[in-house]
Amino acid sequence: MRTYTTISLAAALAVSTFGAAGGGSVFAADPIDQAADNSTLSDDQLATARRISQGGGNTTSPDDLGPLPLAGIGEAAATLLPESERPTGAENAAVRGSVVITEILFNPAAVYDSRGEWFEVVNTTDSTIDLSGWTFGDEVYDVHTISALEIPAGERAVLARVADSSRNGGVDVDYEFGDSVILWNGGDRVVLRDAEGSISDMVNYGETSFSRPEGRSLSFAGNSDLSAEATNDDGANWCEATQTLPAGDFGSPGAASECDSSQASLVITEIMNNPTATSDSVGEWFELLNTGGDVDLNGFSVQDDDGEKFTINSTLKVAAGDTVVIARNGDTSVNGGVVADYDYESQMLLHNTFDELVVTDAEGIQVDAVRWDDGRTFPDPIGASMQLAAVGADNSDGANWCLSTRRWATGDLGTPGTQGDCSASGIPTVVITEIMFDPELTASERDGEWFEVANVGSEPAVLDGFSLRTRSQEHVVSELTIAAGDRAVLAVNADAESNGGITADYAYGTDLALYNTTGVVEIVTPDGTTVDSVEYSASLGFPLEKAHSIELGDTTTDNALGANWCSTIDRYNDEDFGTPGTAGDCDEPAPASPLMISEVMRNPAGVTDSLGEWIEIYNPTSDPVDLRNWSISDEGSE
Repeated sequence: MRTYTTISLAAALAVSTFGAAGGGSVFAADPIDQAADNSTLSDDQLATARRISQGGGNTTSPDDLGPLPLAGIGEAAATLLPESERPTGAENAAVRGSVVITEILFNPAAVYDSRGEWFEVVNTTDSTIDLSGWTFGDEVYDVHTISALEIPAGERAVLARVADSSRNGGVDVDYEFGDSVILWNGGDRVVLRDAEGSISDMVNYGETSFSRPEGRSLSFAGNSDLSAEATNDDGANWCEATQTLPAGDFGSPGAASECDSSQASLVITEIMNNPTATSDSVGEWFELLNTGGDVDLNGFSVQDDDGEKFTINSTLKVAAGDTVVIARNGDTSVNGGVVADYDYESQMLLHNTFDELVVTDAEGIQVDAVRWDDGRTFPDPIGASMQLAAVGADNSDGANWCLSTRRWATGDLGTPGTQGDCSASGIPTVVITEIMFDPELTASERDGEWFEVANVGSEPAVLDGFSLRTRSQEHVVSELTIAAGDRAVLAVNADAESNGGITADYAYGTDLALYNTTGVVEIVTPDGTTVDSVEYSASLGFPLEKAHSIELGDTTTDNALGANWCSTIDRYNDEDFGTPGTAGDCDEPAPASPLMISEVMRNPAGVTDSLGEWIEIYNPTSDPVDLRNWSISDEGSE
């Protein structure tokens, strides 16, 4: 009985690494696709089947020195097959071409080689063929005898190392051969013989005419009939598969080969995978742009690499240049206001960390794919969609994506159904115009702190997800939109009874503190772009007066310069000085004081000075004067 070597995980990794190193290698086996007795070949001649040239001869593969070191610790090393175990047989015209090899995946990318290798054969005859006792392998290092497998006339069978589709990349398998045969990445051959040893077919994909792709099967592009046995010897008659497998590799196991590109031209341009205004179960969606001719998406599928998939089962026509929004829930009353063109319900989830979107046409050919990576190269959104920077940009590269900054309806940030961009023009034009850092008349100084932001652009400024920063503190805005031309007051406290009577448009709580003598206020986009920043201090020329906010004289001037700021002179709500929510004027002169000191008691006799001293102030006008925050002093230190 044939005993096969067990290959450890470490060995499998060694095999994979070796195969990858041989990407430009040639599997130069002596030809055996003829009536020949292999016993006439020496071990050294047969060993060339896995001796991989490194393209120039300067580097020697470990395989050149003898049997490949496949085994792990405590396991026997793989060796050449003994002559007694090498299949032989006479030429039989009835067998030749009766079963032909039509597809091989020897270098999967989505799963380990030890799980994902397989090949496909086709019965080219008009009768069922029983492959029990048939053998296959390279017949140099490995060969396997099929225990039981029947292929009906004209049908295909898939033979694989692992039959479990949850582990092998999503492939439906007809026969499992385990580790008894290994399909080498850099070049190998598969010889298929009947139970009598007669060759039915042989494919040597180590020859120079074959490509050796990663993550794609090689598919025979000719007719799967008796003639294939002769024509599938030439790599020019093979092509790299374009149909998508469930785990992300490419191939068409058990089905007709397809190597053409899709006739459709669709680009994934926007993805909402992590909404916050709605739950993920109703708020997820993605957008496709048709960059080709008119297309009907009926029969198209969308899948990830983890087995989730849905197929569009109704007419969905997309004109050239148009976009289509495909959503988990099509009800605008619950999905955040997204107008969806197709609703896939719960058939697929868009995970917040790592996930994939793979679009295939009705033939199973991949049209487009995006794989995001939990913020490593792609944006890491919270309540905002990811959008492609430009239609022509490579959407497989996370650097070409950004976070949307525009809110639609009552939902999150995004531009479903319309084209967005990642340019600076998408950043709102807001300016910090007033800062109250040292209030006096509120019960708590912190409760009375606030600052004002003006939208000087022509579009609403949506600041959802933006950061407000002081020197070492940060607050992320939950929801704030400032209409074009309007101002918003952002405060510690939204309670007018405790914040000095201001009407706050947004409360950031105690996350931020505005320091009295020197400080910084910044507004930053979700992806880290600074929208506006003001650093204030006396040394930078800013006026610093207790109980007075500082105000930018003109929104068209540089608010980084202290000379463009002034202390406010108008009270708000009979409290401190400032103009929260309205434009002030730094050019307005302070009114001349109409008051007069009309009497002074500096030396009382009936009581002590400490109790009896006083002054009288006279207002000769008809208007009241509020003395709150006025000062009385002598010319000394009092």
